[in-house]
Amino acid sequence: MFLLVLSLLLIVIGLVPIVYHFIGYWFLLKLLVRTRPRNGAPSTNLCDTPFVSVIISAHNEGKVIGKKIENALTLDYPKDRFEVILVDDWSTDETFKVISEYVSAGKIKYFKPDKHLGKTYAQDGAVSMAKGSLLAFSDGNSFWDRGALASLVKSFADVEVGFAAGKVKFNEVETSQPAGFYYSYWQYEMSVRKMESSILSILTSNGAIYCVRSELYKRTSPLYCHDSTMPPYIVSIGRRAVYCEEAVAYEKSIRSTSSYFRKRVRMSGRAFSADFDREIRSILSKTPLLYRMMHFSHRTLRRLLPLFTLAVLIGTTLQIGFMSFISVVICAAILLLIMIISSGARNLFFIYILTIAAEIVGFCKYITGGIKPYWDPIDEAR
Repeated sequence: MFLLVLSLLLIVIGLVPIVYHFIGYWFLLKLLVRTRPRNGAPSTNLCDTPFVSVIISAHNEGKVIGKKIENALTLDYPKDRFEVILVDDWSTDETFKVISEYVSAGKIKYFKPDKHLGKTYAQDGAVSMAKGSLLAFSDGNSFWDRGALASLVKSFADVEVGFAAGKVKFNEVETSQPAGFYYSYWQYEMSVRKMESSILSILTSNGAIYCVRSELYKRTSPLYCHDSTMPPYIVSIGRRAVYCEEAVAYEKSIRSTSSYFRKRVRMSGRAFSADFDREIRSILSKTPLLYRMMHFSHRTLRRLLPLFTLAVLIGTTLQIGFMSFISVVICAAILLLIMIISSGARNLFFIYILTIAAEIVGFCKYITGGIKPYWDPIDEAR
């Protein structure tokens, strides 16, 4: 009897937060969006066309950096109201050769940090030479819609807004594993981010496209990314970090499971490091209670998924001891049938397993000191 109760308790303890994280939180946000409408027109504290510094980070992006620079130079924004700064994080390929042609022509500025410590360190250095009242950031392998910069700038017409993140789309949508699975998961993430922005503020963004007021820019450890640490900081000082769906950037879709897994491991390892960082925890403690609740639901629970899954597995294993062989076979057959019939179920299962594995490996890298500030050159793991 004790084992039966224990098994049921373990299943409940593990399953409830898992279901809440993936499903319950989404419905809670839906409810909050309807009950917490934002009223009134935004107050303006910007001129119509503020000067913007577009800062592009690159490391061994020689194959696409020329195309990226052309993309930045042809943005639909007054040419005398923005500058392009190319940040070269110690590339070892032909990246500098391509960049130098644009620098010589006076079309862009060039910055190389004093040492190779990754994207964040390089960005922090480049900001010191930026002239814009707004700082817009992008990666060397992402390409913006012509109107993306103007859309980002419009977000800052609201004096409360200190940070704006754009929307990332993929150049092509693959239906094969794992691209189709990742695309489905990304659509879910974007819907959550949109609701979080509408309710209060976003929790994180994407390095491919975001913008911040220059006076609010905060340097951070090279281990972390500004697109993740900046939104909580902005909220902690009484401003908002918003999602601008109209500002679109395009990236190459992930086509291999190993690339997706490496990306998740890198993100998970850095997230664990941030979770235990005293300064970041202090910043989060200064945000509103609702924001902290959202952070716990969306970010913290994800770090704990392996523990919840383990509880469910142990509880289920104990339960099997109380079931007949026929009952076990029937349950297994039903689950298998659902996986075969429903592509959505397969997508969720595939992403979930990879996420759990990545969280475990990421945590191991964190506790063994294996977290590095570097990021990969253009490949599907970015």
